[in-house]
Amino acid sequence: MPAYEHLEHGVRCPVCDDGTLTPERLSVLREEVVAGTDLRQRQSAARRELQTVAMRVRSVGDAAARLAPGASQYDSEQLAKAEASAAAVLGEAVTLSASCERARELGRSSGSLTDAVSSAESALAAASARLDVLAVFDPGEIVNALANVGTAGQASQTARDRFLAEVSPPLGRVSAALNDQLGTSGWDALLRLARAPEKTVAELRRRHAVTRAKKEFGD
Repeated sequence: MPAYEHLEHGVRCPVCDDGTLTPERLSVLREEVVAGTDLRQRQSAARRELQTVAMRVRSVGDAAARLAPGASQYDSEQLAKAEASAAAVLGEAVTLSASCERARELGRSSGSLTDAVSSAESALAAASARLDVLAVFDPGEIVNALANVGTAGQASQTARDRFLAEVSPPLGRVSAALNDQLGTSGWDALLRLARAPEKTVAELRRRHAVTRAKKEFGD
């Protein structure tokens, strides 16, 4: 028994108690074993529940980390470059400031969600540590932390919907234009534009020049 492993003085026997192992004492020991077994089973069940919740919270945190678009970090120079690239594709001025602001809003919401997830993970870890030593913990702290995650998640979803509603029209036009002009799928072309806008625009200009030359001089 670990509790008696390093004793340096005499103690009363925890089994026989008074030196005699009577039928009554055996009955008490059986009840204590049953109670201890039941307690351990409840501990294991509670630990599994906490682990399941922790995994779900972690998945929310992973999603929150991917939620903020790159445009949420754009400064004025980067925004101007994005607008210039889109204008070169469409042949007209494009304003993306509203889309950029929605991206920043989404970035702030995702940050709040990340903070809420971190708090929930801390509450779950603290409860798990107390459970390991069969200490009492307050489930209300976990409930409140998870409620905060839910609230932050709803706010992030709302911000994401606003961002998509704002950015979809201009991106859709750029996607369609690239699909027509480059002969590639729209999203693939958008990825190319994002990776190397100058190169993509140069290719568009070259193709436009070839098209005009064909019309003027024949095939």
